[in-house]
Amino acid sequence: MKSQYRPCVVDHCGQLFTDKHHIKQRSEGGSDREANIAGLCRRHHNWVHENITRSNELGLILFSWEEEHKKPIKSVRIRPVREKPKRFKSTKVTNKLEEILSK
Repeated sequence: MKSQYRPCVVDHCGQLFTDKHHIKQRSEGGSDREANIAGLCRRHHNWVHENITRSNELGLILFSWEEEHKKPIKSVRIRPVREKPKRFKSTKVTNKLEEILSK
C-alpha cells in the first residue's frame, strides 16, 4: 500500500495518508494484509486511537475476538458527535418568573 497520492480513508478529509493503521492490531493476531490496513492522515490516526468505541463501530478497530475484514476499507464517514441543542430562554418567560419570584 503506497501512500503516494492516496487520500486518507476518512471522507472529506482531503489529506494524503501518512500512517498505515492496522485495523486488527498485530499483537491481537492481525496481519499485514491490505484488507487489515487503513491509510489515515496523522490527525485521523490519532482520533482512531483516542476514540476506540466509535472506531470499532466504524470498523476501524477490531478486537481480538473479531475476524479481519475480507476487503480493504475504501472510505469511512466520521460524523461529529452532535451536541445537545442549547435551550433558548424566552425573555417573556424569564421576566414572568422574575415577577412571580419577587412577590
